[in-house]
Amino acid sequence: KFQVFRDNLENTLCRNIQRFLREWYQKPLADTLIMLLITCGRTILFLFQNRANKVTIFDSHGHGTGKNPHRGLVIAQ
Repeated sequence: KFQVFRDNLENTLCRNIQRFLREWYQKPLADTLIMLLITCGRTILFLFQNRANKVTIFDSHGHGTGKNPHRGLVIAQ
C-alpha cells in the first residue's frame, strides 16, 4: 500500500502511523511491515516485525548540533 500525505507532520504523523498499523495488525499480509517517511529530502525507515515483537527505526541523515556537528546515523530497536 502506498499513500502520499500533504499534511502538517506535527499534527498528523502519529495518527497516520497508528491507522496503518491498525490495518496491518487486523489483516497482515506479511510478518514485517516496512514504512518509509520521506520528507524534505530525508527518509526514515520503520520496520515493524510482528513475530519478533520489535520495531526498528533507521534514520540516516545528519543529527549534528552546534556543539556536536559530526553526528549522523541513528538506529534504534
